[in-house]
Amino acid sequence: MMSAPVALPLLDRRTVFRHLFLSIFFLGLFIFLNRPEVILISRLGSVVWYPATGLVFALLLGVNPRYAILVSLGGALAGKMIYDQPLSTFGETIGAIGISIFYAIAAHDLRGPLRIDLGLRRRRDVVLYVSLTTLAALGATFVGVICLAADHDIRRREFWPAALGWFLGDEIGLLGIAPFLLWKWKVLHPP
Repeated sequence: MMSAPVALPLLDRRTVFRHLFLSIFFLGLFIFLNRPEVILISRLGSVVWYPATGLVFALLLGVNPRYAILVSLGGALAGKMIYDQPLSTFGETIGAIGISIFYAIAAHDLRGPLRIDLGLRRRRDVVLYVSLTTLAALGATFVGVICLAADHDIRRREFWPAALGWFLGDEIGLLGIAPFLLWKWKVLHPP
């Protein structure tokens, strides 16, 4: 006997479509922000600034840390589409997942136990935001640069310069782009 299809309630359908739209919009913008013209890349592993990290962290902190799965997918897609990296490399697998995990943990802690105001209006919120995002950037930097070295995209002597460049690029996105996006999110979605 065949059972009738279960219809989603209208609210659940709206939520699903909203998350689907947000996911598609995020992936499109994330891939655009990975273009070499946007990130000022001199070569793989050497980036002047990386605004996509600000977008990533605004999504994870402003919406939900569970979007880390989408962030990992976006990192792998951008590597394949823009830089023609094979999906089986360390950077496209372990790197994409590891980087998003560090930022998801920081977003989870800032949303949950530490409960900061997304508008960063209090000194406490700013200090916690800067501290946790910096720790997450350090973790993401080492995962990313170790993957670059394991994939032979950088030489051994380029490890520390690449790490410094990666870290500073992420910090610019985290401290310059993410707070602006979080502020916009808070204005558009008041409590």
